[in-house]
Amino acid sequence: MKGMIVFAAASLIAGSALAGQAERNASPPTGMVNSYTAAELRRAEAAAQRQGFKPAGGVWAQAGAIFMNAEKAGSRYQLTITPDGVVHVGQAVPPAQPANNS
Repeated sequence: MKGMIVFAAASLIAGSALAGQAERNASPPTGMVNSYTAAELRRAEAAAQRQGFKPAGGVWAQAGAIFMNAEKAGSRYQLTITPDGVVHVGQAVPPAQPANNS
């Protein structure tokens, strides 16, 4: 029984890692309004990095624009990167506050 629990936990962890990688590299089928290619994602990440942002996952697309979460100077932002590489920065998301368990 203990072995089954360990196997199940390991499977969930491996599945989560693969799902995170899939989110970063894949999109809905090419040709759909919400699709993007791996090359388009790399270009969007490079554009964000040129502006000093570190991509932090949460990638999605619509009509050629790629949206992603990114970090810069300790703050988290939502970015919109247009197909021509222009980076539009959304409002900073405040950091999560630690729980006060006193």
